Amino acid sequence: MAANSYQRALILLMVAGALTSCSLLEDPQAPSTPKVENVLIDILETEKKYKEAEKILKEKLDFERKKYGEKSLKISEDYGKLGTLAALDARVKEANEYYEKSIA
Repeated sequence: MAANSYQRALILLMVAGALTSCSLLEDPQAPSTPKVENVLIDILETEKKYKEAEKILKEKLDFERKKYGEKSLKISEDYGKLGTLAALDARVKEANEYYEKSIA
């Protein structure tokens, strides 16, 4: 069962990398696309590596905050995801703080 999850994760990561390559062909100056981070975050969440996923998500959040502003829907979604990761890691108080930020 774990091998199937691992193989699926590798396939998703390869697809995400291919999508990134295509977008970089259009704009070579473009930074790493959040789609790649989303796939990696999902893989880490599946593997119950919540703090690693959270670290990547916080980096993505910083990038998106600069690009879209604090009141963006993307920022709200990221805070919600941070709340989920914290809740899964049994950090209830922290999860609630992230959820509150997601609806602010």
